[in-house]
Amino acid sequence: MTKDELSQLRYLDKEIKYLKRQIERLSYEIQNVNQIISDTPKGSNNQNKTESIAIDLADYKSLLEVNVRRYWQEKEKIERFIGSLEDSKLRLIMRLRYINGLRWQEIAFEIGHYDESYPRRLHNKFLKNINRADYADSSVIN
Repeated sequence: MTKDELSQLRYLDKEIKYLKRQIERLSYEIQNVNQIISDTPKGSNNQNKTESIAIDLADYKSLLEVNVRRYWQEKEKIERFIGSLEDSKLRLIMRLRYINGLRWQEIAFEIGHYDESYPRRLHNKFLKNINRADYADSSVIN
């Protein structure tokens, strides 16, 4: 598994938060437009605005649902990968980084070190070795 694959969970989480903010904003906006509609004469342009906002809101809710599903699938895949690692310290580092989303300094403190480069070095060495092994395996197959 590559660093980019492992990082997908973090980006999915950010995307989900963005979608939730958009849904919140559109929900607030639709409430305000509905209040304006009740105070204006019929046949105003506000009805079209409400429909447009409602469509956008439905689209964002659909996207959110899809991304939440993707998030859980990706999390399960990453958890399986991390769980398969032999070294418990490396498992902890990987879990703190990719599942919990901690920064390197936070990870160092969590594992009892004060130098953030220590867990980063272990992490980078592991990924370099595993990707080298994957490349070697694929070159043998081809």
